[in-house]
Amino acid sequence: MMFLILPTVAKRESGNFVTPGSRLGIIEEFIAGPGTYVKGGTIYSKVTGHVLFNVPEKRVSVYPAMRLSRIPKRGRVVIGKVESVIDREAFVEILQVGRSRVTSSLQGFLHMSLVGQRGVRRMGDLFKRGDIIQAIVVNDRNGIYLGTGGARFGVVSGLSTCCGKVLELRRGQLVCPKCGRLNKRKVSSDYGRVGF
Repeated sequence: MMFLILPTVAKRESGNFVTPGSRLGIIEEFIAGPGTYVKGGTIYSKVTGHVLFNVPEKRVSVYPAMRLSRIPKRGRVVIGKVESVIDREAFVEILQVGRSRVTSSLQGFLHMSLVGQRGVRRMGDLFKRGDIIQAIVVNDRNGIYLGTGGARFGVVSGLSTCCGKVLELRRGQLVCPKCGRLNKRKVSSDYGRVGF
């Protein structure tokens, strides 16, 4: 299981494990070094790895826990598990890139603007924690940003919100096999066919 530090600054201690998007400090305190990026005056981790605070040089860097070539590139199809859903974003643990299983922790971000579903205001109406999704990498520069636009992308396996049973696809809708309740999701055309 993987945790993402977004709203708070990581403890000021070298060696801490961070993931893409982890807030490391502000530009008034540090210079952004390798493995980091700056957005709105805040320094964030660009990669999954270990942070190094070089106090004499006032520089913060992140050294990858894996080789950068392992990070899926733009256009690659991934399978992932939804770890958390908040207002307009979902955080996804990437389990597979193409046909290859991932052996180290990778986290992707799915924003509402990249879902490919109009008229929906909350990410929770399309994805739930624990869903297995098929997505495409749309940006790999400052983290792994995923998209689910198009029929092929979306939930490929989901659990019922009422009883936890694997949902069945019936006439284009996901139905709980136990109680018959409909469960809203952004459903992939590959639902039930992607084994994991």
